[in-house]
Amino acid sequence: MAGSKSTSTIAKTKPPTISKRKDTAGTQVAKPAPKKAATKKTAPAAGGGNDHITSLQDKNAELEKQIILAHAELAKEKALREAAEKAAMTKKAVPRKLTKIPKPKGSAGNGFKLVEEMKLVGNEALYNTILREVARLSIQAGLDYRADFKNQPAAELGLVYKLARDMFPMLEEFENDWPTAEIVKQYLYNKRKNSVAKGYIPKRAERLKAAKDAGKVAMIRARHPKNATVNKENIAEEDADDDDDDPMGNNADIDGDEVDEDTMED
Repeated sequence: MAGSKSTSTIAKTKPPTISKRKDTAGTQVAKPAPKKAATKKTAPAAGGGNDHITSLQDKNAELEKQIILAHAELAKEKALREAAEKAAMTKKAVPRKLTKIPKPKGSAGNGFKLVEEMKLVGNEALYNTILREVARLSIQAGLDYRADFKNQPAAELGLVYKLARDMFPMLEEFENDWPTAEIVKQYLYNKRKNSVAKGYIPKRAERLKAAKDAGKVAMIRARHPKNATVNKENIAEEDADDDDDDPMGNNADIDGDEVDEDTMED
């Protein structure tokens, strides 16, 4: 009984038997451990991936659209800026056309007051400065005070007008530089009058007669180039053929108005 009990106890505590197999060479090989089942990935629900891709494409398209609009806006601003700069340059290159102030009827001191027409009443200091500087420019341009205004060279008068406009921009507002012309006329007239009073030049009638005789002498010599002698008889013949013509404008005053020669003071 005791031996039977011991055998039973051993049987109960005996470790589990490991099954072995022999390979072809007779060597016992342990069986490999069973492999764990691979975890099966769950596929996304049908249509879910495509929706995600479509959403990204829409966002990209929207961003590209915004970029295009931004570029267009920048281009528009650049074009406007360039147009503004070009307009500014054109404005500088081409002076704005002004509505010129026309010359009133008559002449300065005989029909209108120059200071009033130049809108300088109350600013006589500027008016007097313009008078003084135009007179100075007339001297520098080489105008001959002994000759009437209408007989002054056009080039020299044009130079006086231009320099006066450069010095006094307000003169740009007047048509054909007529205020400057009036000032030049007055300067020449006053200069002649003072010179006659001081005996520097003959009186007007004497000057006109001398100029007329000089013109007749030149005419006689042109008609008779071989006749070098010009005397009173030749001039008298020209007087007979003159028919009282007045090619020198002897009856015109400094302003071009017809006047009585006897009333002239210079």
